[in-house]
Amino acid sequence: MTEEQVIRNAAKLYKMRDAARTVWGEKYQARLTQYLNVMARYMVKEGCNEIEAFIRMSKRVQDNHPGADTSWVIIGLAAAAVELTERNKGVSNGVES
Repeated sequence: MTEEQVIRNAAKLYKMRDAARTVWGEKYQARLTQYLNVMARYMVKEGCNEIEAFIRMSKRVQDNHPGADTSWVIIGLAAAAVELTERNKGVSNGVES
């Protein structure tokens, strides 16, 4: 993957996290916590990083629910991936932990 592709993909993940923040509003942190917990366990079990976990988990959700609207589940997973990446890299994201 080229550096440009990495940056474009990161921008997409940030847009999904921003959508979750906007739509979930004051409930963002509570909803995010569920995704963070699931993703963190998955990362340990599978030995992968946040982005790999997001890709694998999103695919699994889509594969297990064909024809269903899984948009908000995937957006929640994207938000968790961004938050975990920022936390692991020590970036301040403006959300109370």
